[in-house]
Amino acid sequence: MIHLKSWGHDFAPNDPHHRFDGFGAIPPRTRGDLAFLLHMLAVTNERGMVGVVMPHGILFRGGSEGTIRKGLVEADRFEGIIGLAPNLNISRYVDTTRHEEVISVEEAPAQLREAERRRDEAMARMHALLAELGYGAPAGETAL
Repeated sequence: MIHLKSWGHDFAPNDPHHRFDGFGAIPPRTRGDLAFLLHMLAVTNERGMVGVVMPHGILFRGGSEGTIRKGLVEADRFEGIIGLAPNLNISRYVDTTRHEEVISVEEAPAQLREAERRRDEAMARMHALLAELGYGAPAGETAL
């Protein structure tokens, strides 16, 4: 959850990126969560999607937040809203510095073919063992 007391309310009316335009109001100075949502929507291309977890209060606050919420609904910007049960203890920290394994696009097809080859070998061994025990290929499968 993003809740910044000083999220940039002062520059929002003249935001050069127009992130806060078009929904009838500017988020209040004391709440940054809707400002963060508007930013995410503004930087998402027309084929993109945004998924976000927000506090329940964002669905019920009045004032400028109610105006913005109404503008978002009227602009058909939501596919769905899911209310989560209380006390789920959702972590508010996401480690963006954790090392992730690099995937080589060039090597991925070769790795897939190798995995398929190993699968086919395992299936051939399984079918041979089943045949040795007097069973044919399982229904819907042909022996390799």
